[in-house]
Amino acid sequence: MEKLHDLVIQQEEVDPESQLTHDEMLLQVLSQKSGYFRGKGAGIRPPTKRTRYLDNMQEEVQKAIESARESMIESVKADVMNNLQEEMRANVSDELRAEIRKSVEDDISNDLMMQI
Repeated sequence: MEKLHDLVIQQEEVDPESQLTHDEMLLQVLSQKSGYFRGKGAGIRPPTKRTRYLDNMQEEVQKAIESARESMIESVKADVMNNLQEEMRANVSDELRAEIRKSVEDDISNDLMMQI
């Protein structure tokens, strides 16, 4: 009983938003026992096998979704990088062709001018 009294006094000094509920204080003082909330009767029940199974499955599904999402992001990044590289190569090729054409045209013009 003294532990509960000390805990109640301690909780009065704590910020109201972070105070423990009465049930939480009883749980802390009396401890939890499987199947019931000590001092309060039936209340807290251990999770069933089905609940634990469903929780595990949900966790695995979330991990699989996250893994698939990361894989898709990496795939999209790789595609975007490949497309950018191809565009850059095409632009460089076009620019080089234009420069070579201009250079050839200038050379032909200069040759023609010299012949005249």
